[in-house]
Amino acid sequence: MIALLQRVSEASVSVDGDVIGRVARGLMVLVCAEKGDSELQSEKLAQKVLNYRIFEDEAGKMNKSLRDIGGEILVVSQFTLAADTVKGLRPSFTPAADPVLGEQLYEHFVGKIKESGLKTLNSGVDMRIFSNDFEHGEWMPCELAYGRLKEGRFALSDNLNPHLRFSGVPAETKSLVLTCIDPDVPTDREALNNIGEIDADQPRRDFVHWLVWDMSSQVTEIARGDASIGDSTSGKRFAKPMGVEGLNDYTRNGEVHRGYDGPCPPGTDARLHGYEFRLFALDVESLNLPDTATWVEVSKKMAPHVLASAMIQGIYSLNPRLQPKE
Repeated sequence: MIALLQRVSEASVSVDGDVIGRVARGLMVLVCAEKGDSELQSEKLAQKVLNYRIFEDEAGKMNKSLRDIGGEILVVSQFTLAADTVKGLRPSFTPAADPVLGEQLYEHFVGKIKESGLKTLNSGVDMRIFSNDFEHGEWMPCELAYGRLKEGRFALSDNLNPHLRFSGVPAETKSLVLTCIDPDVPTDREALNNIGEIDADQPRRDFVHWLVWDMSSQVTEIARGDASIGDSTSGKRFAKPMGVEGLNDYTRNGEVHRGYDGPCPPGTDARLHGYEFRLFALDVESLNLPDTATWVEVSKKMAPHVLASAMIQGIYSLNPRLQPKE
């Protein structure tokens, strides 16, 4: 295995500008497994990373290790470190281990680092979210939306939560946070009432469609409709509660909306909306927040505890001009 080490005064992982994990003074380490590597190479590399004397002592000499300074470490899986650039102008990545072995050795490396007791943040590039309802970056079925077009006119839809399946969740995970956020909502509310389309370049803001925290780390799959069917202004009743079902941004004017409420973008918006379903693995069983907490409050509270994160995005629009061709 090979690694690239960078000393840092601090390092963080951000999602759409929101910091969801941070380490203080220590190392950022890019790690890559190569063909022929085994757990033995993973363990040797972990010991080297922990004990390399690359930090200054009181005399200004590089004489201290990460262990010695009690530093923190951010680990990132990066297969491109194995690039072969000897021939031609296009790098070859054939020296890299196959994805299955690479993931196993990466997780083994992270585990050995964590045995040191130092704070370790895993970038979570190996954690994944899948859906039987849509592929990443593809159109979401109208059954998953709050609103739909029926014979060219707006109508309420089935408002079913999508099927979701999780893989690669770190073994040390104690709870999960699940969100669905649309970052493409126009900031100018008056534009919604204007005649004509809303400019695709208009400034945008986040809209929370789903917020769940303190979810059991044992949850690996959510069936379509298990968390949301239809609409209720007094708050849904869930057949299978998965954790704390927080308020979404449909809550207003005394109407309470919890759990998942699907897409319902402005029908005049010239921009396709992206709906980002994100999963966060935490090292604590509970965030100890009231069920009225906002996404801002949840993200701030969970930031020091994020082990990994993953995202899948679906797209949707109610603009007749942007509908997918059948």
